[in-house]
Amino acid sequence: MPEPPFEGDWLEEESELPPGGPRRWWRRISDGSVAIGGPPRRVATELVGLQAEHPARPGVLDRTEEWIHFEALGPAPQDPLKAVGAWPATSCVREGPLYTLLPPCAVQIRKSLRRIGCRRIDRSLDRPARLEVLEGPSFGGIHGAWLREAGDRVVALRWSRYAEEGRPDLDRAATAWQIGDFAAGPALLPHLLEEAVLGKDDEARAAALELFADLARPEPLRVEVTVVGAPLWLDTARWSGSMRPRDARRVMHQLEGMCVSGHTLHVRCEPPIRKGSAPTRCEPRSTRRRRLFSRWFQGVQTDEQGLVSLTPEALAEDFVAGLSGRVIDGTCGVGALAIAAARNPEVEAVLAVDTDMGRLRMAAHNAGLYGATLGLRHGSALDVLWEPHDALLLDPPWGGRDYDRKGMGLADLDFPLAEVLERTSAHVRVKLPRSFRVSELPGGPWRFRAAVDGRGIFKFVVAER
Repeated sequence: MPEPPFEGDWLEEESELPPGGPRRWWRRISDGSVAIGGPPRRVATELVGLQAEHPARPGVLDRTEEWIHFEALGPAPQDPLKAVGAWPATSCVREGPLYTLLPPCAVQIRKSLRRIGCRRIDRSLDRPARLEVLEGPSFGGIHGAWLREAGDRVVALRWSRYAEEGRPDLDRAATAWQIGDFAAGPALLPHLLEEAVLGKDDEARAAALELFADLARPEPLRVEVTVVGAPLWLDTARWSGSMRPRDARRVMHQLEGMCVSGHTLHVRCEPPIRKGSAPTRCEPRSTRRRRLFSRWFQGVQTDEQGLVSLTPEALAEDFVAGLSGRVIDGTCGVGALAIAAARNPEVEAVLAVDTDMGRLRMAAHNAGLYGATLGLRHGSALDVLWEPHDALLLDPPWGGRDYDRKGMGLADLDFPLAEVLERTSAHVRVKLPRSFRVSELPGGPWRFRAAVDGRGIFKFVVAER
C-alpha cells in the first residue's frame, strides 16, 4: 500500500475496520492524524456524506481522489451503543402494515425471508402494527467498529450510506446486535437480512430467523374492537368490544372508511390484526331473496328499480315498529314498507302512494300474499297529504346502486322532501342513505338511528320526528 501524498512522517497500522473498509491505514507520527485510501469512486462517495452536519462527522484535514486525511483518532469507544444512542433522533409512533414500518433495506425483504427459510411471510408482514420509530440522520445500520474516539467526541468513519432523513433506530439496533444485545426489535430485521444474504453471515441468518419467528407469532384469540369517528347519534356498541379476529375482520371490512353523515368511520383493534381479504358470502341466492320477502317464492312481483330500492322484510318491520292509526307510505314502490305497516296490529289503515302505476299493482299483489290490505293512490306524496294521517313513511330515491357513498345532501334526492315535510305535522320516518348529511334535513328536531340487518351490516339511516 503506497504512502499517503500528504506532508509528514507516516506509519502504516492495522485499521481494525469491519469488512468493507481497508485492512490497513496510515497514521502521521507528529499529530496522530489518520489517512485512509481507497478507489476514487469509493472516496468520492464517502466525501459526499462527510459534507453533512452531524456530531459524528470527523474533521477532514485534506483529501485527494484516492485519500482522505482525518483528524487524530483514538481507539474504538468502550460502549458503542451509548455513542450511537447520543446521536440526534426524534421518536414518533407509526401505524400500518408491518413491512411499511421497517427501515430501508438493500435487499428485497420478502424474497430474502423466503431465501433463508421463513414461513407465513406475507401474513406476518401485512399484519397491522404500531411501532415507536426514530427519525433523523442515519448511517443505514452502522457497525460499532466504524466508530473512533476523537477528543471528547465519538466519530464515524463510514459515510457512504449516510442519509439526513433516515432511521436512527436501525443504527441502534444493528450496533446492539453486534455487541450481543438481541432485544433490538423489528428495526434490526433489514440489517440482518442484508448481512445474511449479501454478507453470507450464518449468525445473521440465525438471528433473522429467530427475530422473524417472534414477529410471525399467531394471532390473539380475542381482540378489543373500537369504532372511532362516528357521529354522536350512531350507536357503535354492536360493532365494538371483545371478539374473535375473524369477527373483527368482518367489522373492519364493513365499516372501515365508511362515510356516515359527513363522518368517516375507522375500526381500531387492540392488539392490531391484519385486515385480510374480504369475507366471502356463500349464502345461496334463495336465502338472499327470502331476506327481501319471506314469501318471495310464493310469487312476489318486482321490477329492477323496485328491487334496488326494496327494504328487506326484517328491516321494514323494524322501520314501522311503534306506529299506530292511519299511515301513508308516500313512496310505496313494490310495497315493502307499506306491507310491514299494514301487518302491524296497531295500524288502522295504510295508504300506499307511488308515481308508477305498475309498481302500485305489484305492491297490491305482494300485499295479497301476506293477507294485508292497502289503499292505493297513483301520484305524488304531495297529492295525498290532505288525507287524515297519523304517520308518514318516506323512502326518497337515492340514485340506485351507484349512489354517492362519500356524501349526499338534500339536493341530491330526486324527491321534493323539504316541501313534503313542510306540509305535514304527523309523525314522519324517512329512509336515507348512510352518506346523507343529516344536518341538511329540514323541519326538525330529528332523531337518527342505524338500520342494521341480522348480519350486522349497516344498511341505511332512519330519520324520525
